Amino acid sequence: GLRVLLIGPVENPSAIGDKIRLAFSDGTHGPIREIQAGSGYRSQNGFVQVMGGLEDAVSVETIWPDGKRSVVPLEPGVKEITIRN
Repeated sequence: GLRVLLIGPVENPSAIGDKIRLAFSDGTHGPIREIQAGSGYRSQNGFVQVMGGLEDAVSVETIWPDGKRSVVPLEPGVKEITIRN
């Protein structure tokens, strides 16, 4: 899969609340993943997301918590990407 690390602004460096998904060569999109801090008592989610279906993926789409959208093209063979707001 593709490891995606998002770096948000100073007030939210872990990009909590951000949504990401892959876009594919046929025009379709994968499921949306949301960056969360935790989902239960004393829990902690990882901030790096591993996205599957990389074979046909052409870009990573992000929706930042402030509503800003960005699209980052993927180079062939890439396995890890860092996206900054």
